[in-house]
Amino acid sequence: MMTPSKKQQRGATFLTWIATVSLIVFIAITAIKLVPIYLEFSAVKTMTQEVAQDSSIKDTQQLRRKLAGPLNVNGFSNVLDKHFSLVLLREQNNVPAIQVDYEVRKKWFANIEFLVSFHHAEVLKR
Repeated sequence: MMTPSKKQQRGATFLTWIATVSLIVFIAITAIKLVPIYLEFSAVKTMTQEVAQDSSIKDTQQLRRKLAGPLNVNGFSNVLDKHFSLVLLREQNNVPAIQVDYEVRKKWFANIEFLVSFHHAEVLKR
């Protein structure tokens, strides 16, 4: 007597496919929104390092004049010259430094937003 062969299901169910595609879309949309913000911060850090090499900067006004060109040329949308300041780094025995602090709000979906804050300090070369 022959026993009927049992066929086992292979592959993912429809709901598994929907969940997988939804997760991929979620990650892609989040990356599309956040990656440009972090790339801009990377460019801001590089610009701050270049400006810190200038030994002629003595006060905030000179700093803002020095930053005016690179800020306009690079077209930073979230960073303004008012976000930069000259500070004394207490953790490094009051060494003068250029500091940049700013926050970026990016709309994600409906009334949900990302709030990303950035802080960077670069010691001035004397």
